[in-house]
Amino acid sequence: MFVTKRWFDDKAPRTIRMNYANRARLLNLRWVAAGAIALLVVLSFWFWPLAIMLVAALAFGPKLRMQLRAASTGWLDGLDQAA
Repeated sequence: MFVTKRWFDDKAPRTIRMNYANRARLLNLRWVAAGAIALLVVLSFWFWPLAIMLVAALAFGPKLRMQLRAASTGWLDGLDQAA
């Protein structure tokens, strides 16, 4: 079972039952997230002033946070329907 939190899901708190299809999707997401984080670390060393601006934009941009939360809610809706 997976319980969502309000900071990344507009419909939180909700419980999503995990099955084999959901676990496979989360495993793929884990590899994609690890690759994205590694890429961000490398790019932050190359372009460090821009990395600071990106973090500031994510931290202080409410519109961008709402869009990211809406995207994650849509993705979690797909997990919830597969269960």
